Amino acid sequence: VTENKRCDVVMFEIRDGTELFTIRYLREHKPDMKILVYSEDGKYALDLLNLGVSGYMTEPITCEKVKEQMEHLRYA
Repeated sequence: VTENKRCDVVMFEIRDGTELFTIRYLREHKPDMKILVYSEDGKYALDLLNLGVSGYMTEPITCEKVKEQMEHLRYA
C-alpha cells in the first residue's frame, strides 16, 4: 500500500502467520482501511481479532462469502 494511493479494502490469505506483521502495519499506518482475511483453519483467529480485522472467512472461499463480508463492511 503506497502513501499516495487510496485503498479502502484489502483481502488476503493467512498461511503461516507472517501476514500478521502486514496487518499490524496496516492498522498502524492505515487505521481506516478495512481488512478481510481468510484461512484454512482458525489457528490465528484470536491474533486476528486482537489486531482488529474487519472480517474473517474460512476456506473454501466462495463468491457468496465474499459478497456477505463486503455487505457487512458497507454498513459497518
